[in-house]
Amino acid sequence: MRQKWWAGWPHLARLPHGSLDVLDAGCGEGRWVFELAALRPRWNVKGIDRDAASVASAQEVRRRLGLDNTSFVCSDYFAFGAEAQFDVVLVVASADYLAEEGAGRRLFETYARWLKPGGRLIFIDTRWDGPSPFFSLLPHPRNYHNVFSFDELLAMTQRVGLTVEHLYGTVGPLGVAAKQLGWVTSLHSWPV
Repeated sequence: MRQKWWAGWPHLARLPHGSLDVLDAGCGEGRWVFELAALRPRWNVKGIDRDAASVASAQEVRRRLGLDNTSFVCSDYFAFGAEAQFDVVLVVASADYLAEEGAGRRLFETYARWLKPGGRLIFIDTRWDGPSPFFSLLPHPRNYHNVFSFDELLAMTQRVGLTVEHLYGTVGPLGVAAKQLGWVTSLHSWPV
C-alpha cells in the first residue's frame, strides 16, 4: 500500500491545492480517499467500488472522521453514471480483473469519459511481468496479474485521446523483493 502511495503522491502533490474533483476508481475501503481529503481539504474526493462491504466500511469511517469533502458510491466501473466529470481519476491496482477479462480498451474509454477536458488520469500498478525484476531464489508472488505492457498502455491511452506525461515502473527491485518476501511470510503465518 505505501509503495503505491509513494509512487502516486508526487503526481498528486503537484496538482493545485484549490478546488478539484477527484475520483478514486476502485477505492476499496477508502484509504486513498481519506488521505487525499485530509491532505487537500479543498478537494472533493469521491470513491467508487463494486464491493458493498468495503463501501459501507468507508462510509462509516467517513462519518467518524467527519470528512465532508468525501463521498462513496457502490458501483461497478461500467455502471457508474457520474453526474459530473472529474479533474483527476485515480486508479490504484483496481482494474486488473477487468483487463484480464479483455475489457482493457473499454476501461480506458471509461476513464476518458469520466475526465474533464485537460483532466489527469493517474494509473498505478500496471503489473506486467516483462520488466519486473523478480528474484529467482524467491517464489513468484501469488495473485500477480500479467495485464498491460508499456506499449499496450500507450496504445490504449492514445486511442481514447489521452496524452501520456509519464509512464514508468516505480516499485523497483527492492519493492519487488518486498512483495516476494511478503508472500513467503504469509505462507508461514503462525496461530495466535
